[in-house]
Amino acid sequence: MIVLSMFYIQNSIYRIVSDFEHFSRNDFVGKVFKIVHDKQRGPLTLVRVLRGDMKKSMRLTSTRAHSETVGKIYEPLADEYREIPLVQAGDVAICSGLKVKI
Repeated sequence: MIVLSMFYIQNSIYRIVSDFEHFSRNDFVGKVFKIVHDKQRGPLTLVRVLRGDMKKSMRLTSTRAHSETVGKIYEPLADEYREIPLVQAGDVAICSGLKVKI
């Protein structure tokens, strides 16, 4: 099971991780902390990866049971984005293609 955590920034990372202790250590857990709108790419979601890997075209499920597919993954580089195929735990990435926002 893959879980995309969409909590408010005020929650501590310890609390977010402890909510998902019952999942396997290989499962993806991430935190959406910002949504920006790009004129060419549309809405972009900034995600901090807490556990596991996030891959292009991966299916994600939010804590509110919304399921979506990641379109493209970008690495933020100052004022530009570089497309990458994979993001590992501890990294920050930008996802396109996510439509449901909480």
